[in-house]
Amino acid sequence: MSTFRYKAVRPSGEAVEGELEAANRQGAVSQLADMGYVPVRVDQAGGSSLAGVLSMDVFGGKSGRASAKDIMIATREIATLLEAGVELERSLGIVVELTGRPAVQTLFRDILEEVRGGSSLSDALEKRANRFPPSYVSMVRAGEMGGALPVVFERLATYMESAHAARENLRSALIYPILLLVMACLSVAVMVTVVLPQFEPLFASAGKELPLLTRIMLAASHGVERYGLIALVLVLLGVALFRQRLRNTAFRLAWHRRLLSAPLLGNLLLRLDIARFARTLGTLLQNGVATLAAFAIVRETVANSYLAEGLGQAAERIQSGATISDALVAVPRFPDLAAHLIRVGEETGRLEEMLVRLASIYEDDARRSVQRLLAVLLPALTALIGLFIAAIIASIFLAILSVNQLAF
Repeated sequence: MSTFRYKAVRPSGEAVEGELEAANRQGAVSQLADMGYVPVRVDQAGGSSLAGVLSMDVFGGKSGRASAKDIMIATREIATLLEAGVELERSLGIVVELTGRPAVQTLFRDILEEVRGGSSLSDALEKRANRFPPSYVSMVRAGEMGGALPVVFERLATYMESAHAARENLRSALIYPILLLVMACLSVAVMVTVVLPQFEPLFASAGKELPLLTRIMLAASHGVERYGLIALVLVLLGVALFRQRLRNTAFRLAWHRRLLSAPLLGNLLLRLDIARFARTLGTLLQNGVATLAAFAIVRETVANSYLAEGLGQAAERIQSGATISDALVAVPRFPDLAAHLIRVGEETGRLEEMLVRLASIYEDDARRSVQRLLAVLLPALTALIGLFIAAIIASIFLAILSVNQLAF
């Protein structure tokens, strides 16, 4: 038996939270249902575990604003409540009561006050564009117009959870190589700037020319000591200048075009953007958002400006009477497979379903691409680090041997 923490709503509409024992999560949900509660959130207790510690939002509580993960959790809670027949205002109120984050509490309390004052939910969300993207607002507005808010929030929650899972998978895959690279840089820096200089007085007192490898390493040590700070400042200035240049539309388009053509990385970035495009467009169309309006929203969610520019041109062709698949075929770098599957969806009348399936295909493909990339990168990085450290150690031993030969 495991312990589960829950947040639920009594039949009277009162929000409650607590813990219970169950064999699994489904068992905990069943127990709550037997008690007459509407489960809003059920999680296994175990915050002391390594996974729980790694997943903690260390800085979010002090940031003064709700994070994307907070919005995702709140959206799932609202979807659950609406599907259980709880009215919108009460659902928002329960989210305010149950959340443990002051930033989330303030955000949804303000939204609730506006809704109570006569504003539509979509209008209240639109005023907070920094927290709720246009796709979110458009779907809620379509749900309000069609009287299908429970369905819309369920799809929104599913969409956000899928996108969050894809981001987390990618982030988790990159943690180890990033840590390895950082530790390698620190190790080499310590060897060059601290360990190697300790032997220099001994080498200098020998009165003999040192081996070439030792002289190279000592020169590198002196270079880091004298010019390391200057080099760091130049790198930071270069990064700042590059970021400034990215604000220029022409430069950003050219750079993003080159990124898509880069070996390995280009295909990975393209797959991620196609997955984002397909999932967002499919979810918007499922909720009754007009095609051209959906394309305008989707264009803003695509990270690559060059691809976004092509999607804007595709929207113009659709407005002129072209089908979505025909318009996308002309978009540079848009995969033929994706355009073909979209055409199949149009021909079978299941476009929205095909778009969501296409997103899953490309998310899985991107995950496999990351795994393949890491399978090549990690051994190469490990070997390179080993060569650097071996060269430093060899330079020290060669110099020591040289000094000992002089002594005899």
